[in-house]
Amino acid sequence: MAHLAVKMSKIEEASKKKDDQAHQFISQTREALEQKMETHEEKREAYISDLKAKLKDHLETVEKTRQSLEAQTEEVRTAVEEKLKTAAAQRDENIKKMLDRLKEH
Repeated sequence: MAHLAVKMSKIEEASKKKDDQAHQFISQTREALEQKMETHEEKREAYISDLKAKLKDHLETVEKTRQSLEAQTEEVRTAVEEKLKTAAAQRDENIKKMLDRLKEH
């Protein structure tokens, strides 16, 4: 009977040791996974922040370029309008001179 009690005791100890090891493995695995997930989340947040900063810089550059192009367009439009006015004035003057010459003949 004592022999059976000793065997049962050893079996219970082995079972307890197995359960402890399984629990320890689960805990270590969970901690490693949580740490890995936290690291991944930090990297993702850093990547997103970096991407937002790059997009903000790009947007500022695009906006400056757009404003510059609008200013250039306005300058060209003003120059063309001025040239058209000058050409119209010259045309009118030439027509007037031609009419004066025709009247003289």
